[in-house]
Amino acid sequence: SDTLDQVLSKTNFCGLGKISKSDFNIRDGDCVVGLDPGRRDLFVAVTEKKCKINCSTKEWHLLAGHTHARKKREVWIKGNNSIETILHNIPTPSCSSITSYNNYLVYVLQHMRTLIEFYGARRWLRMRWKSYINRNKAYNKLCERITNKNPRTIVAYGDGKFSSCSKGHVSGPIKGLYKELRRRLGRRVRLVDEYRTMKSLLPRKHYTTYVPISNFQKSLLAVSSAFAAFLDPSRGDMIATLAETTSSMFLSKLRDEMLRDSKGRQILRERPIVNSKTIDLLYLRKLPEGTFGKEYTNFLNREMVTPDTREKVKYIEDEELAYVMQRYRECHDFFHTLTSLPVSVEGELALKWFEFAQTKLPMTLISSVVGPLRLSNSERTRLFEKYVPWAVQCGSQSKLLMNVYFEECWNKDIVEMRKELGIYL
Repeated sequence: SDTLDQVLSKTNFCGLGKISKSDFNIRDGDCVVGLDPGRRDLFVAVTEKKCKINCSTKEWHLLAGHTHARKKREVWIKGNNSIETILHNIPTPSCSSITSYNNYLVYVLQHMRTLIEFYGARRWLRMRWKSYINRNKAYNKLCERITNKNPRTIVAYGDGKFSSCSKGHVSGPIKGLYKELRRRLGRRVRLVDEYRTMKSLLPRKHYTTYVPISNFQKSLLAVSSAFAAFLDPSRGDMIATLAETTSSMFLSKLRDEMLRDSKGRQILRERPIVNSKTIDLLYLRKLPEGTFGKEYTNFLNREMVTPDTREKVKYIEDEELAYVMQRYRECHDFFHTLTSLPVSVEGELALKWFEFAQTKLPMTLISSVVGPLRLSNSERTRLFEKYVPWAVQCGSQSKLLMNVYFEECWNKDIVEMRKELGIYL
């Protein structure tokens, strides 16, 4: 199914290697579950049939008997006045000085015999044994709830990089649950990036400008648009079509690069749009000289272009990948501003080499290789001797510009901004 392909494809992103259906020996009756661990909820999962499965950390501690055991411990301690006093007055071991930690050790050693006699009683051993049994029973219940007792279940387990507890909420066994599922299902449990886990099982949405086409039509469009763009480089619509029909796989990798970066994730989450309605150009023109916003408007005025000239994406099926392509197009003038490359044939070709080093999109390589055929010998020599070496080296060594939230950088000094991004002129 499409859902299964989407879930399996996410494991590439997590560095676990490419996984195919053959790795899981897929058969009829298999079920795919996307599971996101959390803080308030131990996990929230959804199946292919869009059935929601969840367990709060409070429910987990009830199932594991931790709540009952905690209440019994409190009763036993309160029933022994000397132990209650010792525990109430004990210094904290979490300290930054040797003297404070020494006070803690001295206090504990002074009351060591009393503490051992109290905590070494048989009732404590029985309670620890019961807690171990109840915890295993709770794991078994949760695993059965997630898999619905189907040993052929595939679990895409969210690899959330966060603490398992937060203020006001007790911690939950996120790693422990993963290990238990892994023990039962083996390689059928795979870590995937948490941002993508639930999205992988949601129905695919199509954006308003999407035009569905077959693979044959896509190939035909790619060839025809390449010829049209070569004959008339001013045909922005043909260049846009060529980019969309040749970049699906490479856009996925570019999207994954954005997901690895905090600003990239913010951009994908908020999806800012660049046009004259979303950008206050009058405000940017009033900024001091040398700021990124002022230099951007200077570029627009000098080259007589506007942020409204970018073609809308039409032929990329995945909505998120379509946004990545749209963002790439809308940031093109930002790239010009940072690199100080003019809107000329040589300048555009140099920028295409820079963009290829950054994004690896096929359209940038095609333009970089085919475009120079229209130049004169002197122009071609200048391009490959002056611009291309700089563009390739600078583009490969600088930060990925798709991860720059340009809308937050208007007031930044452009020289300092170039230094931060690793762009040199």
